[in-house]
Amino acid sequence: MKRRSILRAGMAMFLEPAGTVQILFTTVAAPDLASGDAIRIAAGKVDLQDTIVASHTIGLYRLGGAVDEDYNLLFGNTTPRFGVISAGAHDVSGDPRFAQPASDDYHLTPGSAAVDAGVDAGVNVDIDGQPRPQGKGFDIGYDELAFFQVRLPAIRR
Repeated sequence: MKRRSILRAGMAMFLEPAGTVQILFTTVAAPDLASGDAIRIAAGKVDLQDTIVASHTIGLYRLGGAVDEDYNLLFGNTTPRFGVISAGAHDVSGDPRFAQPASDDYHLTPGSAAVDAGVDAGVNVDIDGQPRPQGKGFDIGYDELAFFQVRLPAIRR
């Protein structure tokens, strides 16, 4: 329960690296609108890719440094970006359709805007150890939606 309290209080990530930090295939979300920023960048260089940022007053807040971002999904944030941050050419919009955010379950469900919307960033497993990609491409966020094939026997008459 303490984790949820921190998320509700504001910033989920505060970054001021001396060099470059890469954030890849990450999900930064709250079960309902959290007061504060999801990710605040104060210095250094931050490369953000294949990441979901959802349900914060400000999604990405750049105070200083530089931010390069692409192939991300910002959803349900009052202000998606604050400061000089240009949206990536391949960012997507739409509902990430989390499984049970009220229970801290941020796995993707069918119909999510994040499914097959990412790019290969060299991360070949998701949070559950499942291989990526599945389906037609890489999913944005920490979860890769697992597709199961069901094979039915052929019946001849």
